[in-house]
Amino acid sequence: GALKTRGIGGVAQGLDLEVRSKYAYRSRRLPPAGRDARALREVRRYDVAEARIDVEGTVSTSNLAADRRTFVVDGLRTGVRVHAPDFALSSREFNLLDVPGDPLAIVATLPGGERSVGDEWVAPDWAVQMLTGLEAVEKAELPCQFASLEKNVARVDFAGTMKGAVDGSVVDLAIEGHYLFDVENAFVTHVELTQRDERTIGPVSPGLDVKAKVVVDRRVTAEETGVSAEYARGIPLQPNPRSLLIAHQLPWEAELLLDRTWHVFHQTKRVAFLRCVRNGSLLAQCNVTRVASAGPGKHTDVDRFRDDVARSLGEKLDRIESSGKVDVGDDRFVYRVVAAGKNAVATDEQTEPTPMTWTYYLVAAPSGRQLSFMFVSETSLREKLAGADEALVKASRFVESAAPTRAAAKDR
Repeated sequence: GALKTRGIGGVAQGLDLEVRSKYAYRSRRLPPAGRDARALREVRRYDVAEARIDVEGTVSTSNLAADRRTFVVDGLRTGVRVHAPDFALSSREFNLLDVPGDPLAIVATLPGGERSVGDEWVAPDWAVQMLTGLEAVEKAELPCQFASLEKNVARVDFAGTMKGAVDGSVVDLAIEGHYLFDVENAFVTHVELTQRDERTIGPVSPGLDVKAKVVVDRRVTAEETGVSAEYARGIPLQPNPRSLLIAHQLPWEAELLLDRTWHVFHQTKRVAFLRCVRNGSLLAQCNVTRVASAGPGKHTDVDRFRDDVARSLGEKLDRIESSGKVDVGDDRFVYRVVAAGKNAVATDEQTEPTPMTWTYYLVAAPSGRQLSFMFVSETSLREKLAGADEALVKASRFVESAAPTRAAAKDR
């Protein structure tokens, strides 16, 4: 299909997009962690996970590292969540494993109780939302039919349309396909699904106009490397919060551990631009910038840092609300400046400048290496951030190499 971006003058332009991906894994169901979507959980050991992405002739590939192959998959109302038991996924791994038509979500569309050939039903709202990954739903209906039964294998046909939002983008979906269910052994053996996905350009992602076809084949196997019953018993019902973070490598030997509301939407050699989106609403932007090293045991003078903040805001600044050192529980020096002001740019719809809050952090390692963080949000949304800025700063770190981030390991 096409990937849509903003061109000159804000006009959307389409770029030809083709993605081909392949996955092979063993899985074992895990005990439920709750009702409905939370009852669907499994552990997977991937032998193959690879994708080839072609955008207007520019090709990139992605696959999993040999030592990062075992993941836990949780059902949530807002989609299928993949995480690892003992390390934070990289942003590349997160994107590679986030695919439509996950068979764990297909299971959620099965009817309750006994059914006869020809019976029809509508999949529960939570199951449709889980299958599509919509965060907010305006319309979601997926009629299903028990189409046939041959040799204890039932065929279920489905087709429906959905409308909602993901990461602030408006999404229109049309889904159709079928799956086969082994009645005797009680598991889905085959899925064929076609999904038409149209979404607007959002605050953190490009728009899409694509058609995806998913084919899944499943069988029972005696091979249980990485998914043995003993291994599964060691997986807790509730994941370690750190294993839900996404590790993003910056190009200057630093790393961010992001909760899944933060998205990196652009990056240069010196600055990474992040946005926080919750429940479809843009709450804040964060610019992470490399700062020149101050030398071992040193950091940029805090008075100079405050002056730089005031100078960069210029006429938008009303006042410096607060400033001071922040204890982040390690040996880094962290200094914060909170500034209040107004967005000086007025539009036809917004005649009065909007009150804004800027929060700056200077972060220095004992080696003298430094980063700065600049968070900006409308003042009215500041309470909703609920310390997300400080949490992101605490979860950042300087690294010597792009080594995997172990969730249980010391961060610094």
